[in-house]
Amino acid sequence: MEIGAIIKEARLAKGLTQQELGDIVGVQKSAIAKYENGRVKNIKRKTLQKLAVALNLRGSDLVSDITSEKPTADGDGLTLNQWKLIEFAKSVPEDKAEMILKVIQSIVEAD
Repeated sequence: MEIGAIIKEARLAKGLTQQELGDIVGVQKSAIAKYENGRVKNIKRKTLQKLAVALNLRGSDLVSDITSEKPTADGDGLTLNQWKLIEFAKSVPEDKAEMILKVIQSIVEAD
């Protein structure tokens, strides 16, 4: 099931409007509508966490759908694991990014 459908189904099961869910999560009603309609593909990790808590879902209920999808073929030549690394990197705080980058570089250079 797509993330948007999961969000909508859980929201309706709790009897919440898009506005009410948006207020709980801290986003606009239009953002909830975009999530539910699949118009936003990369929902921020913190927002996913807030959605999961608000809707009584496990975080994996929302994240597993993302990680199980293969990236779209756009000629970038990335493997699924490389794509997952890129998606994960988007959530790394800047103060940790340099440290993680050094670890990755040391692993790559060790081969």
